Amino acid sequence: MQILILEREQFVQHNNKIGIIMYTSLDNPIVNLFTGEQHYTVKRNELESPEVNDLNNTLHDNHELRELALDNNLIEVHHRDLVSDYINYVSSYNN
Repeated sequence: MQILILEREQFVQHNNKIGIIMYTSLDNPIVNLFTGEQHYTVKRNELESPEVNDLNNTLHDNHELRELALDNNLIEVHHRDLVSDYINYVSSYNN
C-alpha cells in the first residue's frame, strides 16, 4: 500500500500521538486533535509537525486515522502489487 499525503499541514503531533486537526478555527489557541481512535483538545502551541517517516508509519498502522484522513481528502491510498509478486503468482500455476 502506498499512501500519498495531500495536506501534510493538517497532521500534527502532540507528545507521541499523531493526528489530524479538525473543527478548529485558525485563531483558537485550543485545537481538536483526532488520532483515529480518540479525540483530544490540546493547546495549539504544544503541537509539532510529525516527521514524514513517523507520519507514514502511523498512517500504515492506524486504520482509523487512515480512514479519517481519506474521508477528509488529506491522503490518497494506492494499492499496488509488485510485479515480482504477480510473476510468482502466475508461475505457480505453470508448475
